[in-house]
Amino acid sequence: PAANAPEHPIVAGLSWDAVTRFGGYNKVEAAEGSEVVLSDPATGMPLITVGTYGEGKTVAYAGGLGGGWDADFIQWAGFPQLWLQLARYLVN
Repeated sequence: PAANAPEHPIVAGLSWDAVTRFGGYNKVEAAEGSEVVLSDPATGMPLITVGTYGEGKTVAYAGGLGGGWDADFIQWAGFPQLWLQLARYLVN
C-alpha cells in the first residue's frame, strides 16, 4: 500500500515497506471532501479513507479482516498498531 498522507495519525510511523502484499479489497470511490490516507499504488484505489459526517469523523477501510485473501496484511507486524491508531483517531 501507498501512504498518501504519511503524517496522518492513522498511518504515521508505520513501516509500509514491510507490507509484502495487501491481498484483496473492495473497490470504492472516495466521497467528495474526504481524504484518501492509504491506497493501492498499482490502481490508485482507496484502501483507507477519512472524512466527516455531521460533527463526527468517519473512516472507510476497503480491505478484509477474515484472514483469507488478506492474510498477509493481517500478519504484518504493524497491523495491530494500525488499528490502535485508527481507533484513537476516531475517538479524539
